[in-house]
Amino acid sequence: MNMICRNIKRRNVEGEKLDRLSNLPINVKYRIQQQLSVEEAARMSVLSTPWRHVWASNPKLVFSPQFCQRKPLTDVIYTILLQHCGDIKTFSVNISSIPYSQHSVIDQWMLILSRNGVTDLTLQNQSNALYKLPSCIYDRELEGLKMNMICRNIKRRNVEGEKLDRLSNLPINVKYRIQQQLSVEEAARMSVLSTPWRHVWASNPKLVFSPQFCQRKPLTDVIYTILLQHCGDIKTFSVNISSIPYSQHSVIDQWMLILSRNGVTDLTLQNQSNALYKLPSCIYDRELEGLRLSNCIFKPPCDFRGFHKLKNLTLHQVVLELNDVTSFLWMPYLVTLQVRACSGFPDSKIYAPRLSEIFFLTKRTENLELGHFMDFRKLKTVMLISSKQNQDKTMNLTYLLKCWPEIHKFALDSYYLKSFATEAERLLPAYLNRLNALTLFEFDFADEDQISSLLRMLRVSPNLDLLHLVLSSKKKKTDGMEGNVINHFEESACRTLGVLHKLQRLMIKNFHGSKMEMFFVKFIFASAPLLLKTVIHEDAESVDESQSLNISELLGFPRASPKLKMHVNRRANRSMLAPDASSHVGG
Repeated sequence: MNMICRNIKRRNVEGEKLDRLSNLPINVKYRIQQQLSVEEAARMSVLSTPWRHVWASNPKLVFSPQFCQRKPLTDVIYTILLQHCGDIKTFSVNISSIPYSQHSVIDQWMLILSRNGVTDLTLQNQSNALYKLPSCIYDRELEGLKMNMICRNIKRRNVEGEKLDRLSNLPINVKYRIQQQLSVEEAARMSVLSTPWRHVWASNPKLVFSPQFCQRKPLTDVIYTILLQHCGDIKTFSVNISSIPYSQHSVIDQWMLILSRNGVTDLTLQNQSNALYKLPSCIYDRELEGLRLSNCIFKPPCDFRGFHKLKNLTLHQVVLELNDVTSFLWMPYLVTLQVRACSGFPDSKIYAPRLSEIFFLTKRTENLELGHFMDFRKLKTVMLISSKQNQDKTMNLTYLLKCWPEIHKFALDSYYLKSFATEAERLLPAYLNRLNALTLFEFDFADEDQISSLLRMLRVSPNLDLLHLVLSSKKKKTDGMEGNVINHFEESACRTLGVLHKLQRLMIKNFHGSKMEMFFVKFIFASAPLLLKTVIHEDAESVDESQSLNISELLGFPRASPKLKMHVNRRANRSMLAPDASSHVGG
């Protein structure tokens, strides 16, 4: 054993002496490999593990004329560039053997070089196929540029080529727009069949996968391959992950990691399955401008303070897991906020001084807290919808409206509307001068509180242009059941309302033809001198054939506007137009 130990020790010492090259500084290793041909340097990296990273990270790539004669040169160099790690400062190649039809591949080289910090570029060309330097190179801070290109009889060839393939000469942003109108399959097929369009597909910054595409299997492998082969930034990414089981959500995490490293700014994840996807921490570090999530878990890290560049945020059935630190979301550029049936949202506080649109659809078990939205004086569009009467405490909408002087469009359902009729909601703002569109969902003319709230809203909205009522479709019209109905629209308060002078459009959906509904239409016709169009959709499911609307009664109502046109949409999508406007029956 002693002899064996000594022999082994001697072998190790001799091994260290024999492999001193591997212990050289990295810059010296680069200098050594630069003295070798590309084949010799590649062979050295394969045979010697310590030299493998040297070949893959050498900042100087100089291809000899002999190497450039091999075929296929385009694929070999493209593979070398894709597998390269780190910056490429110097690049020299002879492109004489590459035909004009494959110059788009050279464009891909230039794109990769421009993103890898090239400072010294040499392109040699002795063929008649003149190569056009792409725009991405002009943006680089080059220190050396050498071009040797001989062009004889090239002008005629270019002119003929432009006539034959004008699409290939379009600007790159126009090519992106064209491919974005195609499905993923069509865009990929186009890149395979047309060489000039190959780099367009591989570098398109907008990847939007249709729901049909997302049904294919295996979706995870297909999208992962597309992301790995993509060149350049990916600004927009949209996908439906409903078909991916929970056990494969780790693959989606890999997508998110690639996207976070490729500059994603607009992200959409649609999910209709019960398997909630948890958004990984790498996404919270991105400067997103658009984020749309459905059936996801939103649990930011402890150091998260918000998306500082986010402009649009849509959350659908998202579980927000926030603590005392992450509950305050800083979003100074947020413009549009949509929250539908989310849990945990009331615990959040949002700073968004530029917010102009909010849409809320609350769940049955959630209270809608809008107190921290009181200071958002730039709000122009507000929609409040409740799945049921789920609020445990009354919301002070009157006070909120006073804090939203710029509101243009206001939509709410019957529950929130009735809050204006409560004792605590008596005092509305003096006037909502900017309000020009009012939409009421699940409105019921049999509910006096809702009628009272509607009249109060009309009274403080002198510039209202559109009034849209979506009536409740629960009730069926029955003969003889209404009896003596009090016409609330003939009271003195209504006769002196005098605030419908700018109303131009009236739309009523699920119209039943009840006495109170007819009273309301008669009241609007008599009070709106500028009314131009009225559209009434009959509730075909709730009204029997024998109880169809009395069109002649509607047409007989006195009108303050001589230019009024009335459309009545009845069963089977038949539409009737008032005869004084135009005798027409359309589909």
